[in-house]
Amino acid sequence: MARSHARLFTRIWNDRDFRALRGRAQRLYMFLVSQPDLNHAGLIPMRLRRWAGAAEDLTVDDIEDAVRDLADARFIVIDYDTEDLLVRTLMRNDHVARQPNVFRAAADQIREASSPAIRAALADELTRIDNEDLNPDVRTLIAELIAELGTPDPTPSPTPSPTPSATPSGDDQPPLPTSIPESTCGDKYGEEVTKALPSPHVPPPPATPRAPARNDEPPKRDDVEELCKHLADRIEGNGSKRPAITKKWREAARRMIDLDSRTAEQIHNAIDWCQDNEFWRAVILSMPKLRMQYDRLRLDAQRPSRASLQPAAARPSTTDQRVDAARAAGRALAAKLAQADADPTIRGEIAS
Repeated sequence: MARSHARLFTRIWNDRDFRALRGRAQRLYMFLVSQPDLNHAGLIPMRLRRWAGAAEDLTVDDIEDAVRDLADARFIVIDYDTEDLLVRTLMRNDHVARQPNVFRAAADQIREASSPAIRAALADELTRIDNEDLNPDVRTLIAELIAELGTPDPTPSPTPSPTPSATPSGDDQPPLPTSIPESTCGDKYGEEVTKALPSPHVPPPPATPRAPARNDEPPKRDDVEELCKHLADRIEGNGSKRPAITKKWREAARRMIDLDSRTAEQIHNAIDWCQDNEFWRAVILSMPKLRMQYDRLRLDAQRPSRASLQPAAARPSTTDQRVDAARAAGRALAAKLAQADADPTIRGEIAS
């Protein structure tokens, strides 16, 4: 289940933090998200020498400078001890959580991460995933991962890298900044940052698991509730599993009334018509789908029925009528000839 393509949104060029980066750092970011060994969790081993070979004019020092720029702006998190790198927002930008099988693979990759700083960053990323309308199994798995990653051990690796960085982890290093100025806090494309984020060198505090769903729905309306309930009843009455009336259902019904200027009676009739129709009952299985297809339903309901067209289609053609008339005339002539053999007067009438 390896990645075969990279998603790079056009809104990245409206992101102030990304545009504040030097060109070399911007190119490295695009290079990283398009690497075949970048997994679905956003993790990739740091291979500075290999990456430097991607262009003729690059050196390892160039790559190290670009990596530091991206880490300082929080586009990536790095750990020189474990030689791992995390592209922070990859899971959110790739909508990994909306693909259950892909997310299960990403969960295995997250559990294999050994860097305390990266595990803490992954926990923070998991809490930022919008879990509304997610598969229930995925929501459960996210909660389990947050619980597992919530209290990482922020101690340095017991086996340091053979090529340590200039600022290795440990007690003797100079104190690192605990936050980054607001102007350099890259989060995700086009998103305004209102406060400073933690330094990539210092693991953030344990994350608090997010609530399963947000309670930000507008007040319920009787007309909207009645329409949603009626559609759910009709779908269930046709033998399908009763659908759940969700926020999207209510929003679609409200917009049909308020924005599309449909009356509740018109929508009610449309529900009855489509659920009585053999074709449309298999198509209209939700309120958003009803709103999307409403005009097609209206036009289809106004068309003459196929039954009324059947008699005209069954009428014989003009050619068939002429053939039948010629056959009838031939049969009449043959009958007169048979009578002429017995009555000379009739033979004279035929001859004339």
